[in-house]
Amino acid sequence: MVGQKLLDRNLANSKNWAIVTAQKNENNKEVYGTGWTYLKKGTNIKDMFVIDFPVVFKDNDIIILEENTSNYLDVNSTVYTTDGLVLNLDPRISFISYGR
Repeated sequence: MVGQKLLDRNLANSKNWAIVTAQKNENNKEVYGTGWTYLKKGTNIKDMFVIDFPVVFKDNDIIILEENTSNYLDVNSTVYTTDGLVLNLDPRISFISYGR
């Protein structure tokens, strides 16, 4: 199979989840998970052609993603962005408390 099989981020998939997020507009973010497959830019399809843009597909649905507004995230991801914030998800790094 070509591409990365996506799985929803939930308790059942806690050790192997992978999702793609795509900002559709200012107020709408799509999340692609279970049932979708992700092809990253540069994926070689059977030595016939190379994908020039990221894509998710499911059954007969193919969605071309914009590079600047989509993110691939999986169980190994350590940084996540949302609503203009950057969150560090690396469990090895703890919060530091500063005294007065």
